[in-house]
Amino acid sequence: MGKDDPNLADVLATFEQRPGIMNELAAVMHERKPLVPFPACATCPASLWYLDQELACFCKVRKDDTWGGRAAAVRACAERETLLAPPDSDEQPLR
Repeated sequence: MGKDDPNLADVLATFEQRPGIMNELAAVMHERKPLVPFPACATCPASLWYLDQELACFCKVRKDDTWGGRAAAVRACAERETLLAPPDSDEQPLR
């Protein structure tokens, strides 16, 4: 993980700023020590977090669950980096 990776405080601040993120997300992810640093989906604009029987994440790009249940945590994702790139960047989304 690089120097630009978010720390816990940054990730939690992101949760508060993004509408639709459940408060349970921060608590559950904090409890799951093997996932620190957090999965790429924690700060990805393409992630859809939901709480059914357990907390899970669906990726709008991959069209699949990317966290929770049987899904292994995604630690790095090129699409996330593209979506978070500054608007003046030459990077294009992988669609």
